Amino acid sequence: MNKKELLEKKNEIVRKADEFLKSVEAEKRAISEQEEIEYEALENELRAINKQLKDIDNNTEVKGDNANMEKREFAKCISSGEFRADGTTHANAMPSNIANEIVEKLYEVSNVVADAQYVQAIGNLEFLVEKEDGLAQVLGETDTITPTDIKTFEKVIMKDHRIGDLVLVSKNLLNNSPAVGVDYIINTVAKRMARTLEKEIFVADGTVSHLTSGLLTGETVNLTVADTITIDDLQNLIVEMNPSLLNGAKFYMSRETFNKVALLKDADGKFYVTRDIINDTPSYKILGVAIEITPSISGLQVVLANVNEAVKLKLSENTNIQVLQEMYATSGQIGVMVEFYGDVALVNKQAVKVLK
Repeated sequence: MNKKELLEKKNEIVRKADEFLKSVEAEKRAISEQEEIEYEALENELRAINKQLKDIDNNTEVKGDNANMEKREFAKCISSGEFRADGTTHANAMPSNIANEIVEKLYEVSNVVADAQYVQAIGNLEFLVEKEDGLAQVLGETDTITPTDIKTFEKVIMKDHRIGDLVLVSKNLLNNSPAVGVDYIINTVAKRMARTLEKEIFVADGTVSHLTSGLLTGETVNLTVADTITIDDLQNLIVEMNPSLLNGAKFYMSRETFNKVALLKDADGKFYVTRDIINDTPSYKILGVAIEITPSISGLQVVLANVNEAVKLKLSENTNIQVLQEMYATSGQIGVMVEFYGDVALVNKQAVKVLK
């Protein structure tokens, strides 16, 4: 269990113990032998949970100290422009722990990126994607199983596209507060990367300036009335999608489109859009499906997608870094150029419907 679950369990045990003692006190009676055994079990469980919580806090402190030490060392490398080879780093490569922290923050910045299937690999990855639902075969004891027609598949190749960013950071900040300076680099790169990958998850089309394929290359459903979005249009998207893929699907739309969708009402004048709490966060739903607002979609386009089923996100294991000292020396800054290699691809077209 994680810390949140342990704290919830601890509170539940404390509540049970408190209720037990209050009931005994109210009834003004002695504790029976069985009750004493049960109460002792609660105490033992509480002690075990407290030990786990203490271990988690101690590990967090140690990891925090180690992380700050590594960030200070990384800041020195940036200031000097020298990166030494060690167990996790080779020349011109970002230390794996720093690179991993950037990847983790991608998920915090973008829900769309967090929902995509993530794979870490170097080089091309090839997938055979079914164009339509295939079936297994019901056979007799000695019947031969025939292979599925390869024509019902299409090949998707994920490549190592170069994705780069250049961050300017104050040399004075790196020298005086190295951990803060490195955190600034990590957060800035993560935000820009997350925005870029989120956009590519929608608009990628295999052209030179884009990744392999995104959600907008999925099956299209036309608006009922041109330049007007209705509740029937959203219902059509839901009807068109395989029901097994609706669990986890969301409506993705621009802020402009959401403002129009939010005004749709039924015959009784009630708004179709409702507010809900999803993962402890205030969210919106319509027709029982969550709404995600994204700047990656323009116009009246609405995407209904189960992103986890529809999209794969590939990032290479190595992240390159180049320090540009002289170019920005006159302004007291250092340029940190970070290069990732990865791709985005639509691997299940049945998990996405696009309203245009």
